[in-house]
Amino acid sequence: MIPEVFSNHLRTRAVGLTTLMFLWESNWAVGQFTPILLNGLVNLKTFRIFAAINVICFIFVGKIIPETKNKTLEEIEQF
Repeated sequence: MIPEVFSNHLRTRAVGLTTLMFLWESNWAVGQFTPILLNGLVNLKTFRIFAAINVICFIFVGKIIPETKNKTLEEIEQF
C-alpha cells in the first residue's frame, strides 16, 4: 500500500522513510505499553489486547482498503 501513495520520482526514498518510521513507532508503542499492561493486568489479558488490535486492523484492511492488484498507477490515484 505504501508505494501506491507516492509519485514515481519520490517513491523509493519515501517508501524507505515511511517504512522506517512506521516500524520505529510500532516498536516504541509495544515497548512502552507492554510493561504497563503486564504490571496492571494478567499476562493473558495483555496479549489478548494486542490480538484484538491485530484483528481490528485485519478487518479494516479487508473491508476499507481498496484492492489495487492489476491496476495502473493512474487507476489507483482515482481512489
